[in-house]
Amino acid sequence: MDFPYGEMVEPPEDFVPPEMWPEFGAIANPLNGWSREWVGENPRGFRWSVWPFCFEQYIGDVEPDLKKSNEGDLARNRLIGWKRISRKETPQGWHALYSKDPWRIDGFHLLENDYDRKWSHGVRDDLRVWTKFSQKEKYKIENIPIESFISGYMNSTVVKKAGVIALKQVMRKYSMRDAGVKPQLLGVRNRKSGEIIAGMATYYSDKYKHSAYDCPFITPEGRSTRAMIGLMAHWFSDSLMRGSKMQIFTTFWHPGRPESWKGFSQFKSYFNLKYVAYPPEILTFARGKFF
Repeated sequence: MDFPYGEMVEPPEDFVPPEMWPEFGAIANPLNGWSREWVGENPRGFRWSVWPFCFEQYIGDVEPDLKKSNEGDLARNRLIGWKRISRKETPQGWHALYSKDPWRIDGFHLLENDYDRKWSHGVRDDLRVWTKFSQKEKYKIENIPIESFISGYMNSTVVKKAGVIALKQVMRKYSMRDAGVKPQLLGVRNRKSGEIIAGMATYYSDKYKHSAYDCPFITPEGRSTRAMIGLMAHWFSDSLMRGSKMQIFTTFWHPGRPESWKGFSQFKSYFNLKYVAYPPEILTFARGKFF
């Protein structure tokens, strides 16, 4: 594969994608308007449905239990997707898609005390710029409420490039009881104007000792002050303080994915990552309730 960002490796033994964490709330990911429910135990998946369509998804190397899959209020005729981490073979009853591409490529960083030593030179230069601004007390990084996160995102340059899908996923995690999680929302605030000039949602898994972030955004003012580098440094430091052993950077561009992903992928690649390409998704169909 023509992958431009770094070294591709097999997933470490303790590697777990965020969707498998109880602290990530993956059930909130499907679009608004769908009914949804958790399903199964090991692995736990989730199901979403708008009549007559029904879908189910699992992530992990343990084959989903299709008997357990028949339980639940939404167990209708449905298409089931299984996204594996490293398992390559296709068990009986499952079918590969026509594409041989990975369902996603993620990066990961094994966290150490001197984590910034191997960041790119450009990022370390930008961190010095940010540090000068923060030392003058013009800006501060803080936990912000969901309302401030939404307004900051909508005023950012990201909304024109990436739309609002990621933002709405974060909003659903705050409003859905079944999601069972509320991400930590970080923002960089201009102390004088009160405006949020950059932000991102962060997640910490006590179970797996991993951390991740999503839904980053930045305004022109944030870009000029290198505020996103400040946020990344804060996340690295906070992850270390919370006992995280690994940080997961999701969704890297590779051939066949939208060109708009390239800039975001290039930025994430500056933080001393290795990369995991997951096997292609496989599918099966299950019959269930008519209504």
